[in-house]
Amino acid sequence: FGHVLVDGLMLFLFHAQIAIVDLLVEARYTEKMLEKPFTGPDIPTAVWGTLAVGQLVAIWIVGPFATAYTQSGDFWWIRALFFVGAVMAAHVLVPLCYGCLDESRSTVVSQTYEEHRDLFDCTLCVAVAAVLNVAANIINREVIAPHVPEHLSGIPLLCWSILIAIAMVGLIFRKLDRLLAKATTYLFLTSALYVSIYPMDTFWLAGEQCIPGGPNISPTFKTAVAGTMSAVFGILSTGLFQGLMSNWKFRPCFWLTTLVRCIVGLWDVVVVMRWNVGYIPDEVMFLVGGSIIETVVLQLDHMPGVVLTSKLCDRTAAASTFAIL
Repeated sequence: FGHVLVDGLMLFLFHAQIAIVDLLVEARYTEKMLEKPFTGPDIPTAVWGTLAVGQLVAIWIVGPFATAYTQSGDFWWIRALFFVGAVMAAHVLVPLCYGCLDESRSTVVSQTYEEHRDLFDCTLCVAVAAVLNVAANIINREVIAPHVPEHLSGIPLLCWSILIAIAMVGLIFRKLDRLLAKATTYLFLTSALYVSIYPMDTFWLAGEQCIPGGPNISPTFKTAVAGTMSAVFGILSTGLFQGLMSNWKFRPCFWLTTLVRCIVGLWDVVVVMRWNVGYIPDEVMFLVGGSIIETVVLQLDHMPGVVLTSKLCDRTAAASTFAIL
């Protein structure tokens, strides 16, 4: 039990570092964009393009370790991979020590809180809601699911998700500027209502006993090959947005990506119904659907959302605004 707590703490710290660095960078380039309100998405494009390059490098590092572990079964390879990851994660100390974010120490924390109290309250409520969602998942799996038919086991969690979503949207409209609240709600709904099978490892990796006639894709293929393709097309989609859509208004950007999302959803239907069997291999369906089409569409949809939020939030509380998202 002690090892489980330590592992959980390490994973928490791992994700905390990612979230903190992400929010600080977004807040910093938001300040730069607000200094010149009529600038385009050049800075977010550079940031997210660099992130995609980093993901590509990470996949190339993980691939050999994962392959060695799969072939040998020696858990040492996993330990070595975490050690390499820890060393690479420590690089964030370099820009921190050299003050690359160019920030000054705040001496009026209480005043800042009072000025943006509603925003900070929303951020706190979102964090509490996230913890409650974890608790709801555990209760549903351990307490409710064993006593209801399997096909109904997800209904209580669905009802809880809808309830907490309505509560959070109501809170956002009550506490935030109305235009920012509308934009935040739209971005939330586009994410919540887009159902995709590609993040579902249980579907793609399940063996014959779990899903008869299922894809049964190997973990190495999903991690190395599909991951590489996803990172590459993440870079290309960022460049596509900068070159093609950077001068568009926000609404046409969202109209186009929403339309493409609806069309791409048909690709999921083909895979689930197994209409591709005998014609197109599952690996190709996963590469084209999950690593190429979905990556491009999600990135093209995400970029205008980031730019829109950067234009609407207060420069003195940008990190908290992005934390709500």
